[in-house]
Amino acid sequence: MNKIGFLQVVFIVLSFYALGVSAQDKKYITSTDRIGNLKAVQLIVQDAATGRCWTEIRKIKHKIQIGLEQNGIAVFSNQLDQTPYSATISFVVVAERAAIKNGPCFGYIQMLVTASPYYEQSIANSNITYTEFSISILYQEIYTAINSVNFNAAVRSAADYFVNDIVSKSLYAKRENPTISLINSAYTGIDSHKIIGE
Repeated sequence: MNKIGFLQVVFIVLSFYALGVSAQDKKYITSTDRIGNLKAVQLIVQDAATGRCWTEIRKIKHKIQIGLEQNGIAVFSNQLDQTPYSATISFVVVAERAAIKNGPCFGYIQMLVTASPYYEQSIANSNITYTEFSISILYQEIYTAINSVNFNAAVRSAADYFVNDIVSKSLYAKRENPTISLINSAYTGIDSHKIIGE
């Protein structure tokens, strides 16, 4: 084998080795794991109930906000610039009253957490790069309900469950996926969240 041929073989071997190391160092997260990154959210509570089937929108918005804030997730009413640490939470109540005398309320409660997907993201001020295989829905729950008076009690229960479930999934992701801890270690604080329109 001549010198040029030998150098070509060495180059190819080193290239494959470098690619192998790069592939081993690559970090991955799923949409479920990304819940563990949440530091700030835009909270949208929507009342799509008619016939006085739900009358506590302010109370529920406050309940969700307090629950998330107490667990380290800042809540905003304005849209946030999408980062690995932000998302949008939508809590929607859809209900109507049956068209009979003293008819019951029926409908559903939807809880949704969405975020822009990130692929091959590098975290600022760090050497962390990760790949996310994710659609934009990080979390979704839908509950159907029927009540002779209104949905108020059902919505309160759903809001409690939602906050507890988000916090639980966040803690689990932080514990089980080392990449989440690395990403969180690069978080620079609440000032890093840009509110769109401000």
